Amino acid sequence: MLDRTEDVLGDYEEQMADTNLTIHELLTLSSIVEREAQQDEDRPLIAGVLFNRLDEDMRLQVDPTVSYALGEHQYMTTFDHTAEDSPYNTYMYGGLPPSPIASPGRDSIEAVLNPEDSSYLYFYARYNGEVIYNETYEEHNRVHQEYRHEWVEGGGDQEEEAE
Repeated sequence: MLDRTEDVLGDYEEQMADTNLTIHELLTLSSIVEREAQQDEDRPLIAGVLFNRLDEDMRLQVDPTVSYALGEHQYMTTFDHTAEDSPYNTYMYGGLPPSPIASPGRDSIEAVLNPEDSSYLYFYARYNGEVIYNETYEEHNRVHQEYRHEWVEGGGDQEEEAE
């Protein structure tokens, strides 16, 4: 696995030199993009949102880091889950988690090296895979309230209030 990662990263040495990212930061961000994006076309925009949040000194607040902190996949992240005291919980702690949360694929690495520029700070993944991007928390919250029922209905026995 390490040899394969080294081979893949070797293909991006020149691009990496043009960024301020360490290999550790690249792999950590790429792992978050890997777990967040269902569709390849969303990866660069999600990467851009993550960079925008970091630039604004916001917490990343991404659900896959909470699942990693809990040690198991969560169908829906709840408010109780976001209270898990772990350095991997990006709802609780700012900056990047201490290490990658997954093994990122080439598409996620490329997305972090070439993030799509936007003013978006939020994104919401619908149950059908569509991702809706917003600039303000108010817009994001409206979208969340409009589509949350899809996850609740799709989850069967999931009854807890989702974040």
